[in-house]
Amino acid sequence: MEEDNNGWGEYKKLILSELTRSNLRLSRIEEDLSHIKQEIAILKTKMYFGSAMVACLASVGITFVTHFLGIK
Repeated sequence: MEEDNNGWGEYKKLILSELTRSNLRLSRIEEDLSHIKQEIAILKTKMYFGSAMVACLASVGITFVTHFLGIK
């Protein structure tokens, strides 16, 4: 019996080609997602550092103002 019965051989090649293409696309998406996760982690770190700096500056400012005005 011939494998190319009713065009099965061509259909099989098409399916394998599409699976390969989908696998490559999925790999690229996974790489992009990994890069996005890394960028989010960097942005979160910068945000936490910035928030800590603002809190320190606000604390120093409030302490200075209360000391300057003589508020206890």
